[in-house]
Amino acid sequence: MSSAELTGKTSVITRAGSGIGAALASEAFARGMNVVLADVDGSPLRAVAATFPGETVVVFTDVTDLEFYGRLAAKAYDTSGDIHLVFKMSAFRVL
Repeated sequence: MSSAELTGKTSVITRAGSGIGAALASEAFARGMNVVLADVDGSPLRAVAATFPGETVVVFTDVTDLEFYGRLAAKAYDTSGDIHLVFKMSAFRVL
């Protein structure tokens, strides 16, 4: 997709406080997307969010908590409207 097609769309990125998640957040923001960032570790997540001008939606949570996804989706929708891309970077749950 071109940057023009992504401008104004919303992307939700888990594990956004470091590594690939932070890089995806940076790229999404550079392409004009609204970004909703989630991570269990608050300090790195706040640091990543601070690199973007304006307001960035930040959600602190543990993605191994199955109820989290409903809360994350609701927060993203309430603040940014429709969700267009979701990047779930990591986590696993042993059942």
